[in-house]
Amino acid sequence: MSPLLQSRLLRVLQERKSAGGREHAYFVNVRVVAATNEPLEKKIKDGTFVKTLLPVNVIPIPLPGLRERRDDIPLLVAHFLKDKSIPAPIVYFN
Repeated sequence: MSPLLQSRLLRVLQERKSAGGREHAYFVNVRVVAATNEPLEKKIKDGTFVKTLLPVNVIPIPLPGLRERRDDIPLLVAHFLKDKSIPAPIVYFN
């Protein structure tokens, strides 16, 4: 997301309204849940993330990649196939 778009998003979140045009403003009540696989500190230093957009409530949830959680793959496959109403095959990894 560009820094310009980030600053516009921050303004909407702070003021709880969006400029729908020059004559109308839309009032908003939103919550934003976001995730990234890159350290925000690095993105701030690079200038690709606006520091003022950092949320008040940050809850880091470290989650290892699927390479480190191979046992989860059959569960995920079954879930997504169930979502599409396709019978899930039984898959085993060694």
